[in-house]
Amino acid sequence: MEQRQALSLLLAGAREAKRELVAVAQGKAAARVQIVTERPRACPRALQQTEKAMHVQAIASTHPRVGGHIDDALVHCIELCFDCSQACAACADACLGEDSVIELRQCIRLNLDCSDICSAMGSIASRRTGSNAVLIRSMLETCSEACRLCGDECDRHGDHHEHCRVCAEVCRDCERACEDAMGAVEFH
Repeated sequence: MEQRQALSLLLAGAREAKRELVAVAQGKAAARVQIVTERPRACPRALQQTEKAMHVQAIASTHPRVGGHIDDALVHCIELCFDCSQACAACADACLGEDSVIELRQCIRLNLDCSDICSAMGSIASRRTGSNAVLIRSMLETCSEACRLCGDECDRHGDHHEHCRVCAEVCRDCERACEDAMGAVEFH
């Protein structure tokens, strides 16, 4: 009984959260807030391709152990792992807000697993002091598999849930990035 009440409260809160507040800055004037009530038309990934928020290359190349050199495939993998972690967490949350939440249980589970694994992969791959090639290789394989499984599950729901469609796309990108990093990074 307590679980049903908790789920009901969680679902009610998720429905309320569909109304997003967006701050819009005008020059140096104070930001004004407007309520967005409809879904954005463009995929947020289009923005990511034009404006990079991550600074993986800049910070990693300053590390004293890498001498200014870090593999581009690994940098790309780190960025996409953190991107995928966020997308999967957001998709799981959106699934919880759907009326068909019971049918999305496996999707939610795989979203949360993939989010955690991608976050861990991004953190582990960001470490440049010392070496743990065996763990990095294992994590790249695990992350690639988690992304594949999550992407497959999200694809099953993509025709009915836009968040699942977007999440599946992000998972596929991260899966490829992990595979590319395995092939590009030297493991001694």
